[in-house]
Amino acid sequence: MTQDGSHVTIEGARAPVVAGVRAVARTKPSAFIESLSGDADRTQLVVSAASEREAEALATRVIAAMQTAGFT
Repeated sequence: MTQDGSHVTIEGARAPVVAGVRAVARTKPSAFIESLSGDADRTQLVVSAASEREAEALATRVIAAMQTAGFT
């Protein structure tokens, strides 16, 4: 497996094979917000991405949007 930025290439025996088809998969950053222990006043932001830098950038954008919407 090789990674170039957000592009990941899987080669060899681990690569999925479909006759006549070549595919490139790209990871997509995601985030979700959940309450802690059922308390809506306490939330946790969970972010995932291909790199730590992408995850940090997404977290920053989500936090800014939450603060704009009135979360403190």
